[in-house]
Amino acid sequence: LAWKNIHHLPVENFEGDLVGLITDGMINRLDANDPTNQIAKDIMLTELQTIRAQDSLAKAKSKMVEHNLAGMPVVFGKKLVGVLTKNDFEKMQHSSASVNTN
Repeated sequence: LAWKNIHHLPVENFEGDLVGLITDGMINRLDANDPTNQIAKDIMLTELQTIRAQDSLAKAKSKMVEHNLAGMPVVFGKKLVGVLTKNDFEKMQHSSASVNTN
Protein backbone atom coordinates (compact mmCIF):
# COMPACT_ATOMS: atom_id res chain seq x y z
CA LEU A 1 0.00 0.00 0.00
CA ALA A 2 2.86 2.37 0.72
CA TRP A 3 3.99 2.31 -2.90
CA LYS A 4 0.77 4.13 -3.90
CA ASN A 5 0.43 6.10 -0.65
CA ILE A 6 -2.84 4.29 0.13
CA HIS A 7 -3.96 4.32 3.76
CA HIS A 8 -7.65 3.37 3.56
CA LEU A 9 -9.19 0.41 1.75
CA PRO A 10 -12.98 0.46 1.52
CA VAL A 11 -14.70 -2.94 1.46
CA GLU A 12 -17.87 -3.47 -0.56
CA ASN A 13 -20.32 -6.38 -0.70
CA PHE A 14 -21.45 -8.07 -3.93
CA GLU A 15 -24.10 -5.38 -4.44
CA GLY A 16 -21.44 -2.67 -4.31
CA ASP A 17 -22.54 -1.32 -0.91
CA LEU A 18 -19.89 -0.05 1.49
CA VAL A 19 -19.65 -2.55 4.35
CA GLY A 20 -16.28 -1.90 5.94
CA LEU A 21 -12.89 -0.23 5.91
CA ILE A 22 -9.36 -1.52 6.35
CA THR A 23 -6.54 0.85 7.25
CA ASP A 24 -2.85 0.53 6.50
CA GLY A 25 -2.25 0.36 10.25
CA MET A 26 -4.47 -2.70 10.52
CA ILE A 27 -2.57 -4.41 7.73
CA ASN A 28 0.78 -3.50 9.29
CA ARG A 29 -0.30 -5.15 12.54
CA LEU A 30 -1.15 -8.46 10.83
CA ASP A 31 1.28 -11.21 11.67
CA ALA A 32 2.83 -12.36 8.39
CA ASN A 33 3.84 -15.61 10.08
CA ASP A 34 0.29 -16.40 11.19
CA PRO A 35 -0.76 -19.55 9.33
CA THR A 36 -4.45 -18.64 9.30
CA ASN A 37 -5.82 -17.16 6.12
CA GLN A 38 -7.61 -14.06 7.27
CA ILE A 39 -9.98 -12.33 4.90
CA ALA A 40 -11.19 -8.74 4.79
CA LYS A 41 -14.29 -9.34 6.92
CA ASP A 42 -12.06 -10.73 9.70
CA ILE A 43 -10.24 -7.45 10.26
CA MET A 44 -12.31 -4.64 8.70
CA LEU A 45 -13.99 -1.88 10.65
CA THR A 46 -17.75 -2.10 10.26
CA GLU A 47 -18.94 0.79 12.43
CA LEU A 48 -17.99 3.57 10.02
CA GLN A 49 -18.22 7.31 10.08
CA THR A 50 -19.13 8.42 6.57
CA ILE A 51 -19.93 11.66 4.82
CA ARG A 52 -22.52 12.06 2.08
CA ALA A 53 -21.33 13.24 -1.32
CA GLN A 54 -23.66 16.24 -1.12
CA ASP A 55 -22.38 17.40 2.31
CA SER A 56 -20.03 20.36 2.62
CA LEU A 57 -16.30 20.04 3.06
CA ALA A 58 -16.67 22.00 6.30
CA LYS A 59 -19.02 19.33 7.65
CA ALA A 60 -16.64 16.58 6.54
CA LYS A 61 -13.65 18.24 8.19
CA SER A 62 -15.62 18.86 11.39
CA LYS A 63 -16.71 15.21 11.53
CA MET A 64 -13.16 13.99 10.92
CA VAL A 65 -11.82 16.22 13.72
CA GLU A 66 -14.66 15.22 16.09
CA HIS A 67 -13.97 11.50 15.59
CA ASN A 68 -10.17 11.84 15.21
CA LEU A 69 -10.19 10.29 11.74
CA ALA A 70 -7.42 10.38 9.15
CA GLY A 71 -9.84 9.40 6.41
CA MET A 72 -13.54 8.96 5.84
CA PRO A 73 -15.54 7.23 3.09
CA VAL A 74 -17.76 9.44 0.94
CA VAL A 75 -21.06 7.78 0.06
CA PHE A 76 -24.12 8.31 -2.08
CA GLY A 77 -26.74 6.19 -0.37
CA LYS A 78 -24.86 2.98 0.45
CA LYS A 79 -22.52 3.30 -2.54
CA LEU A 80 -18.92 4.38 -2.07
CA VAL A 81 -18.00 7.33 -4.29
CA GLY A 82 -14.67 8.28 -2.72
CA VAL A 83 -12.50 8.63 0.35
CA LEU A 84 -11.70 12.02 1.87
CA THR A 85 -8.48 12.23 3.89
CA LYS A 86 -6.51 14.65 6.04
CA ASN A 87 -4.04 14.80 3.16
CA ASP A 88 -6.80 16.09 0.88
CA PHE A 89 -7.52 18.95 3.28
CA GLU A 90 -3.81 19.70 3.59
CA LYS A 91 -3.48 19.81 -0.20
CA MET A 92 -6.49 22.14 -0.45
CA GLN A 93 -5.04 24.41 2.23
CA HIS A 94 -1.64 24.44 0.50
CA SER A 95 -3.22 25.09 -2.88
CA SER A 96 -5.33 27.92 -1.45
CA ALA A 97 -2.27 29.47 0.21
CA SER A 98 -0.36 29.32 -3.12
CA VAL A 99 -3.19 31.10 -4.93
CA ASN A 100 -3.41 33.79 -2.26
CA THR A 101 0.31 34.60 -2.46
CA ASN A 102 0.35 35.13 -6.24
